Amino acid sequence: MSDTLASPSALDDLLKSSRDQFERAFEDRLREANAAGLRGRSERRIDNSPSPVGSAQPDDPDVDAVLNKRFGNNWFAELVETKITGGQLSALYRLTVDDRSVLEFGDALLRDGEQAALDAARQKALTKAAEALAHGARPSKTARSSTISAPSPGPVARTGSSAASTQDSLVLDRIEAAWRQIRKEAGLVLGQMAVAESARRKANNALSITDSRGAVLVGGHSPAVETLVSRQDARPRASDVYLVSDPYGGGTPGSWTVIAPIFSNGPQGDLVGFCAASAPMVDSGGQTPGSAPVTADSVFAESLQIPLMRIYEDGVADGNALTLILKNTRHPNVSHADLRALTAAAQTGAHGVADLCARFGIEGYRRACAATIERTNRAVRKLIAARIPKEPKSFEDVVDDDGCGNGPFTLKVAIWREGNRAFVDWTGTSAQAPGPINLNLDNVGLALLFGGLLIKACDPEIAINHGLTDLFRVTVPDGSLLRPTFPAPQANQAHTLARVHDVLNGVIGQFATDIQSAAGYGSSPNVRYLGKDTSGRPFHMADRVFGGTPAWAGGDGADGRSLSADAKSRPTEQVELDAPVVVEKVMAVSDSAGPGAHRGGSGVEKTYCFRVPGVVNWRDDRDKSRPWGAAGGDAGQSSAKIMARADGTREVMPSKVDNVLVAPGDRLIFRTAGGGGWGHPLDRTADAVRNDVRRGLVSTAAAKDQYGVVLTGLPETCQVDRKATQDLRETLRRSRGAGRRNQT
Repeated sequence: MSDTLASPSALDDLLKSSRDQFERAFEDRLREANAAGLRGRSERRIDNSPSPVGSAQPDDPDVDAVLNKRFGNNWFAELVETKITGGQLSALYRLTVDDRSVLEFGDALLRDGEQAALDAARQKALTKAAEALAHGARPSKTARSSTISAPSPGPVARTGSSAASTQDSLVLDRIEAAWRQIRKEAGLVLGQMAVAESARRKANNALSITDSRGAVLVGGHSPAVETLVSRQDARPRASDVYLVSDPYGGGTPGSWTVIAPIFSNGPQGDLVGFCAASAPMVDSGGQTPGSAPVTADSVFAESLQIPLMRIYEDGVADGNALTLILKNTRHPNVSHADLRALTAAAQTGAHGVADLCARFGIEGYRRACAATIERTNRAVRKLIAARIPKEPKSFEDVVDDDGCGNGPFTLKVAIWREGNRAFVDWTGTSAQAPGPINLNLDNVGLALLFGGLLIKACDPEIAINHGLTDLFRVTVPDGSLLRPTFPAPQANQAHTLARVHDVLNGVIGQFATDIQSAAGYGSSPNVRYLGKDTSGRPFHMADRVFGGTPAWAGGDGADGRSLSADAKSRPTEQVELDAPVVVEKVMAVSDSAGPGAHRGGSGVEKTYCFRVPGVVNWRDDRDKSRPWGAAGGDAGQSSAKIMARADGTREVMPSKVDNVLVAPGDRLIFRTAGGGGWGHPLDRTADAVRNDVRRGLVSTAAAKDQYGVVLTGLPETCQVDRKATQDLRETLRRSRGAGRRNQT
């Protein structure tokens, strides 16, 4: 499920010319990581004695001038956060010189105002940071003696007083904030370095940070890290890099995951964790371009299976391994560039965490890891006790088909509480599919998925990490859609993952009505168009299409929006640059949204006109089932795919197809599903319905039939007939026996 920014062949040509030079520079960067001042700082005590002549003093009138003199124009300072306690302001600053950075605190009294205090704190923080960077040393001991103290040394015991109680809560907050910032910085690296659009699209959520045991601290679950930790023969070293793409060994089909170990102070330091960066590749082998064939009957038809392996050892690439891997992709240079981008992102994360170890000390950092996990554990225990009932609640939904003529496939879950632990039982889920919609998630991944949804819905301030996993007892039948046996195919598992979210949201709504939501368009729609242009050059267009998101107790669903918060649609101009295609129409589908007091989001209709002969593939779901409504709301409309040929014939197509031949002038009309509605449609205000009609989201006929709203005039300028609307709604309420309020 990936796409490229431009023609892969053109990118291949571009990258091939500089591949050797790029690789040498990349290996040099990894070999020199320990000397970069981020992971290999030498131990050096810095006290409060006067600095040498020419260095900045806390009371210097212009620390910027001193920094310019010392570092030239190669420095950058940024305010990370501030804290006011009593009459004192504390500011945390990051000073970056070239590719080295350090965090330092500065403190100042508020007697002359907040801005003056901030200026003084900045002077102090940047002075200490400059000293640390100038000498390649750890941050000064004085930074750890500021009013915001770092954790004191001590064991990470979970008996007696908890780890969190011995951990300074303010420091823990800042370390958690730093982890989130490190994820962003790693995402920026991936977004700027990656060539393929698919990898750049994943940038914001690519990185996961774990502790030395592989327990997730921030980001998504990465089973491959736990596999690496458990391997007796694995002895990670600084600047090592691991790669995995094995759907039955901790990876995801079509995606590559790069793992970088985190050492506190270079090769002689302690292993404190791992950073894992993952993104889909433009191609990783298999029987179809893009490595997501609809008709695959095993993983061998989908993509190259890469077991967990070391591809960089002490900064030096394993050339044989890389050659073998890249030989099995259709666009080796693009894949190689994106692999380097993933590696750089993982190394960026590792460097950032190493900075935290230098700032707070190794033991302090380790206690922070234990404390954040324990804090989440305590918070989720309370959440489970407050929200999840003792009586089992269940919900089920279906994936329409597997693309091979089989289906529908049921996903069923039951949830209940015993004490302060929740039980999540997937018994009743269909057996694994012959086609590639199987989803292989381990119990930790499923616990993080459900726990994360519960946290986001009920208390978003709780950090989502490994601390919640032992509070959920997950049961999944072996050989089922969620626990397939090797070598069942999995390339189109995104549709099943979307349905897992629908089912979990459905069961949450049964015991938490204040956050209840309907179902969204529930899929991962995408289109590919391949062939050769009029000059004979190959092209490969890939595009994503979004749909209607669910209505919920708090408001309407969004129209034509991704279910992933960070996903964005590609500009039409970019799609048309990728291939000889014209995007003739992108619009909301009228009446596709599920009616309700809160309306579901509208689906999208996108029309592609193909200019040269080629082959088209697409993936979607919900063409038979409909996204269900909640609390009396109605379901959204199903998706649809129509092939309109140049000769005037039209054919309704399945939701998942491979290798559809198209000729110049043929059009694909791609419609996604609308989101389900929440609450009875007769409880939606007449003015809200009128506005939907004016925007083209609801027809005047549907306004009358579904919402009981009578409108006069043209749709663009229509007005509500208040008396007729009140009479009609009263009649409909009597006939339907529903609706709570008379809102006209």
